[in-house]
Amino acid sequence: FWARPTGSAVAGTIAFGLTFGLLRSVCPGIVIQVPIALVLCLLGSLFPDIDTKSQVQLLLYRILFVCALLLFVLRYFWLGALLGIILTLPLVVHHRGIFHNLTWLILGSFGCAFLLSSMFASLKVRIFTNTVFFVAGVVSHLLMDVGLRRIFDRR
Repeated sequence: FWARPTGSAVAGTIAFGLTFGLLRSVCPGIVIQVPIALVLCLLGSLFPDIDTKSQVQLLLYRILFVCALLLFVLRYFWLGALLGIILTLPLVVHHRGIFHNLTWLILGSFGCAFLLSSMFASLKVRIFTNTVFFVAGVVSHLLMDVGLRRIFDRR
């Protein structure tokens, strides 16, 4: 059950609720765009399986392809190129490699957030808030896959 996209969606939804509650209690004045945060949490819960041939991979590639096209139309060429590089990574790594390494995923997610916030300084808080929701989804997936003890294993 948990290995299916349905299990990831359940875990992502739970992660969204927990993250939403935590952010609201720690930062009561923070503005959270609930639909966007939920979608990012759900995408995060599916993301670690982007390196497997599956319906999850197909769905994520379609979504990210549209995002890449949109970036090129909006003339954010270097962001589109960066997304293209990220999309080729699953072709050169093994399953449960870097996409199941919490350290790499957190550094990569927040690294992208830093790049985006340098481009869109007025959206810095929103970018980092959304990144927290994406990472919460990733963590929910990893907790289901490898368990709490092995989540920091670097292999």
